[in-house]
Amino acid sequence: MTALTRWLVGTAGLGSMLPGTASMKPNTALTFVLAGTSVCLAASGGAVMSRRARRVMEACAGAAALMGFLTLLEYVSGWDLGIDELLFHAVPGGPASSVRMAPTTALNFVLVGIALLWQADGRRDPRPAQAVALAATLVSLLAVIGYVYETRAISGSHPRMVLPTGLAFCVLCVGILLLRPDQGFMAVVGSDSAGGVMARRVLPVAVAAPVVLGWLRLAGQHAGFYETERGLSMFAICNIALLVAVVAWTARSLHRADRDRRRVEEALTASERRARQLTEASLDGIVVADDEGRIILFNPAAERTFGYTAAEVLGEALTCLMPAEFHERHRAGVRRFVETREARLVGRTVQVAGRRKDGTQFPLELALGALEVGGRVQFIGTIRDVSERDHMRAAMIQSEKLASIGLLTAGVAHEINNPLAYVANNLAVLERDTHGVMAVLDAYEGACERLAAADPATAARVRKLAEEIDLPYVRRNLDRLLGRTREGVERVTRLVQAMRGMARSGPPQMETIGITDLVDMSLEMVRSRLQRRGITVDCDYTGAPKLRCATSQVSQVLLNLLVNALQAIEATGRPEGGRIRIASRAVGREILIEVADNGCGIPPQDLPHVFDPFFTTKAVGDGTGLGLSITHGIVAGHGGRLEVSSEPGKGSCFRVFLPLSSGGAS
Repeated sequence: MTALTRWLVGTAGLGSMLPGTASMKPNTALTFVLAGTSVCLAASGGAVMSRRARRVMEACAGAAALMGFLTLLEYVSGWDLGIDELLFHAVPGGPASSVRMAPTTALNFVLVGIALLWQADGRRDPRPAQAVALAATLVSLLAVIGYVYETRAISGSHPRMVLPTGLAFCVLCVGILLLRPDQGFMAVVGSDSAGGVMARRVLPVAVAAPVVLGWLRLAGQHAGFYETERGLSMFAICNIALLVAVVAWTARSLHRADRDRRRVEEALTASERRARQLTEASLDGIVVADDEGRIILFNPAAERTFGYTAAEVLGEALTCLMPAEFHERHRAGVRRFVETREARLVGRTVQVAGRRKDGTQFPLELALGALEVGGRVQFIGTIRDVSERDHMRAAMIQSEKLASIGLLTAGVAHEINNPLAYVANNLAVLERDTHGVMAVLDAYEGACERLAAADPATAARVRKLAEEIDLPYVRRNLDRLLGRTREGVERVTRLVQAMRGMARSGPPQMETIGITDLVDMSLEMVRSRLQRRGITVDCDYTGAPKLRCATSQVSQVLLNLLVNALQAIEATGRPEGGRIRIASRAVGREILIEVADNGCGIPPQDLPHVFDPFFTTKAVGDGTGLGLSITHGIVAGHGGRLEVSSEPGKGSCFRVFLPLSSGGAS
């Protein structure tokens, strides 16, 4: 713009603003304005340029390239196309070529225009444009260095590029190179890599040092210090020495940087190895997924928990680890967190349902977190299978329930025991005195004829009373009725004792007994009922070791299980009866007693409650719901456990595990 202004006011002929240099030609200045405008538009548009700005940029760049091309055509063909005097006429008396730009200037405008046209499309690779800009920079430096050395350019009789034009081209080419500094050659120069460090250190020396050394060599030669040959030798030696120094300095820095990089890489590798070892050694499952919900890490504990190998699930969706009813909810939650960072499960520990490879579901405890890696969200879940913990919790709740019912039964048993003792004592007295009454009746019957002869009225009244009470029946059945009453009282007494024993915290009296004897004792109580129902009992306890236990209590356990099996078979309504199987064997340091039936089975929803006090599926009045809870308490009191499995319509199997003592093992 300054050169155009000087041409407008008529001072361009006085020379350039730089002392000792010619003025820039008007068409050269105008073309610089066009090229500069194109660079400014490209720089302000960024990666995405509006269509209008792009068109203006391309028009300016194309005009600059066309101006240079037409000027070159004039030099080659000798034609005068009239473009040199579009703005200003030649100096009076001088040819039109006096205002024509130099051939090298025209060549540079062609190169600059091509580079800008290529850069107009941000999708193109910028490296060709940067290469063309570097070529134009070299042409400009040729002119600038010629002025520094006070020599004419290698252009024959044609005009040379003036110094302001050369400097302007250098600035313009630098601007083109910086349009996309994050791509191509400039990305390497500006990077923090070893290549970028080396480029930033070597390039200034490679450009400036030869120029300075060449000027010094030329000045010394002009001063007569040495001849041309010695000057060239000194120039070459200085260049070699300088480049070696720069290379040594750069190599040392790169070596130090490389050493630090290797140290950091080794530390990072060790950290990754340690993190991987910790992940693999963790007893909790660790699963990491990306922002699309796909698995990217699956540690060995997760493999054991879900039954999958890492190779099977890596890259798969997380939904393969959860029941189908949670799939949509999971996808919605992932999308919500990725888009809004709204957390509902992230940052919390919750219990959810998991799904194993075989399709079975199980409860798991999930601690879910989220982190950003490379600008993308990753989810990390720590997973713990809580099936065993839930079983233990249920067992603890069951024990607490049984402890509560134990306190209740202790109180009830205490209240029943005292009046029951009165009944038992009175019944014993009644049985004793009944024998005396029977003796009196026998004496009366022996004297009844004499009594009738002596007092017929009294005898008749006695006979009438005997007929009313059916005295012969009373005499025949009184002993049997009293015996059954005594058995009932004894049974109530045993029940009270069992209720008190259930609440007693101390250990029961233990004795060693064989499984055969225990089973026979329990079968004897229900044998007649089994026979009436046509139920077959199969026993298999061959080789089972003896057991040290409280005999009466374990017999009660077997009796309760037999009664439950009998009732389950009766509930089927089959006229042909059913089958009960009793088996026993040693399992490690325990003895296992199984009681299985082919009855109606237990519904799945009732299985968790079968050992609850007062829980029963029978009709009102048909069961108290205490049998299995008492059984559970007896087994727990022996340090064992009671398990059940059942399939509706096919039957149930109760398994009693009791510890073997040294005496039992022998």
